[in-house]
Amino acid sequence: MEPKTLPQKNPDRIYLYAAIIISLIQFYTFKYLYPYPNFLPDSYNYLRSALRNMNANLWPVGYPKLISLVGFFTHYDTALIFVQYFIYIAAALYFFFTFLSIIQCSKWVKIGIFVFLFLNPAFIFISNYISSDIFFTSLSLIWISQLFRIIKTPRPALIIAHVFILLFAFAVRYNALFYPIISIVVILLSNMPKGRKAFGIVPIFLTLMTFAMYTSNENKRLFGTQQFSAFGGWQLASNALTAYEYVEERNPAPEKFAALHTMVNNYFDTLKLKKQRRAELEGEEEDDENRSLTAHYLWYEKGPLQKYSRVITPTGSKRMATVGPLFKDYGTYLIFQHPGAFFKYYILPNTKQYFFPRPEFLSKYNMGRSVVKTEAVKWFNYDSETVVTRIGRGDTSLFDYYPVLIVCITLLFLGGSILYFMKKWYLFTTDQFRQALLIALLFWITNLFFSVFASPIVLRYQLFNMALAFTFALPLVDFFLRAETPPADAGTPLEDTENPDPDPETTALQPL
Repeated sequence: MEPKTLPQKNPDRIYLYAAIIISLIQFYTFKYLYPYPNFLPDSYNYLRSALRNMNANLWPVGYPKLISLVGFFTHYDTALIFVQYFIYIAAALYFFFTFLSIIQCSKWVKIGIFVFLFLNPAFIFISNYISSDIFFTSLSLIWISQLFRIIKTPRPALIIAHVFILLFAFAVRYNALFYPIISIVVILLSNMPKGRKAFGIVPIFLTLMTFAMYTSNENKRLFGTQQFSAFGGWQLASNALTAYEYVEERNPAPEKFAALHTMVNNYFDTLKLKKQRRAELEGEEEDDENRSLTAHYLWYEKGPLQKYSRVITPTGSKRMATVGPLFKDYGTYLIFQHPGAFFKYYILPNTKQYFFPRPEFLSKYNMGRSVVKTEAVKWFNYDSETVVTRIGRGDTSLFDYYPVLIVCITLLFLGGSILYFMKKWYLFTTDQFRQALLIALLFWITNLFFSVFASPIVLRYQLFNMALAFTFALPLVDFFLRAETPPADAGTPLEDTENPDPDPETTALQPL
């Protein structure tokens, strides 16, 4: 009779316990210092959607639905922040253990990734915002983890779950527009049977198309204009005006845009005169090369977009929705009329911000204000509109260093990926890791082009990209260190006479 063998415990389980304990301590400490949530301009639109139980609005309504779900049980603000933060912790754990399942890496690599995911102050700070940022980051971590699992074991249940995660991500932020493309590419290139590939791809198309049609119809019902996203039209027009500000030769626009175009030209002529007078008084000119992009023309009340929209319709959300299609067409018109200016004054600066994003609202608690708007007071049942912290004004310079960190992570990720294929390190890793790295590179490149064209980039938009790049950068650095380390028997004569000249690039790197 053979003796029974006890099941071995997973040595990586300690990371699960550590993550839970660290997260609880971190959350309690942070909420002691910041007893109130952090608010930014988008927060009040989300709360307005939750208060009115809207199924469509200028912003996606996925995050307001999360607010409403928590609000069904309680309107206590810390409860919402707790849910947001621990959704992230659960998603980060899923991502962390998925990654460990596709590669056998050194202990220091595991610890490094763990520290970055669970002790990184950016994630707890972002979790304290009434914003979709941390929720979208969590969904993105789950989404790409599922892709890594699909290339390893493409089970039908996993593919169905993947369709729902895509839908949730799509409903939370329209940055997920390109996520289905990557998912479909991964499914097509996987080695699953053709029938199962169709089983994965068709539901993605049907689900997202149904959601897009439903959202368009809701916009038609609520605002009188059938469109998927009114905010997209405003953003495109704002991006175009950012570049058009520097155009010297301005031609008349088609009749459709005539009134708006006249208002835009008058605004920029006046702005140019003001800049010239300021330069004459101060004796210096604005440095256009070092300026940061913002969505200035989208929100500026005295700007041409807001002024024109108030002429059409005076009310808030309906006003912005009504002119959304016109602004989309006008922004497209300006970009095609002045592609050189758009490239120079929008694409290039925004590409720089992709690698070196501004901290934006992360530098100041509640945008430097001590009060919140009516929507926050109503939803969270505050006694007053005043919010406080236990660390003075809540200003922090910590995130001023994050752009440098992102540049370093990006260089390690891209440089390590190049060496990985040039030096043939993939011969010493699993097929799953190689395929996962290709997925990560595909995401990084696609996200670069999409983000640069979509809107001005800030640090809070880069959290998922940063986490993904860092997770792959560490094992790539480990491969480099292993490859550069001489083998244990270096300096001793080789006894293998059949292979007297081993490849020096691969001898030191042992299979993991």
